[in-house]
Amino acid sequence: MRVIKAGMDIPWVIMGDFNEVLSPHERRGAQEISQGMRDFQNFVLNLQLNDIDIGQNYTWLRKNAASKIDRILMDKELLETFPFIRAYCKGRTFSDHCPIVLSTA
Repeated sequence: MRVIKAGMDIPWVIMGDFNEVLSPHERRGAQEISQGMRDFQNFVLNLQLNDIDIGQNYTWLRKNAASKIDRILMDKELLETFPFIRAYCKGRTFSDHCPIVLSTA
């Protein structure tokens, strides 16, 4: 991803299911930082991305398990271009994931 980003001179937004959390408080019952969390933190830092607040603690829920694995990551330039950008979760319907909506208005 770093090579792809280096070859592009346009703002970036990456959104979706990352299957990992950034910290233990984003996974129900987690107490310690795992190697996967460290790797994901390094991914976000190395690409200089910002984690956009979506107003919800967990985006994936199944029985007693819950995690914030769905998110929007955006670079600083895009945030400056769209200062009123907002994101929020909608209610779950048929999936165990909460849909995320991104708005620039």
